[in-house]
Amino acid sequence: MAEQLQPRKLLSNLEYTTLLNKVEDRTSITRLDWHQCLTPQYTPAERFPVVMGSDIIYYEQDAAALVAAILAHTSPGGAFYLMNRRGRPGLRAVLDLLQQHGSVEEEELTLINNFDSTPLLLAVFRPPP
Repeated sequence: MAEQLQPRKLLSNLEYTTLLNKVEDRTSITRLDWHQCLTPQYTPAERFPVVMGSDIIYYEQDAAALVAAILAHTSPGGAFYLMNRRGRPGLRAVLDLLQQHGSVEEEELTLINNFDSTPLLLAVFRPPP
């Protein structure tokens, strides 16, 4: 069985990546548990005009927590960009929940390389200003 990447190790790997890419002076890394965003007392440390996620949803039971995190961290009038594999069980649930809070645009794409092709969905969520 593959070892699960612990949050501390993941954060350490992200910090190392910022060093390799020489962006450590322009980057901050913070651990975020989406499920904490579901609690009424959760207040984000900061909101951003642009939030991006790549292949971040698989399980439908995590959809509400992810949407709560997106809503908490995306500035009014901002945008959340999601690139995710199509067909993931939780993807449609996330998009349907986001639609209840603003506009969602979707575009189907396919990533093709020498070995395979991957069906992707690019979605842009815009909360009201």
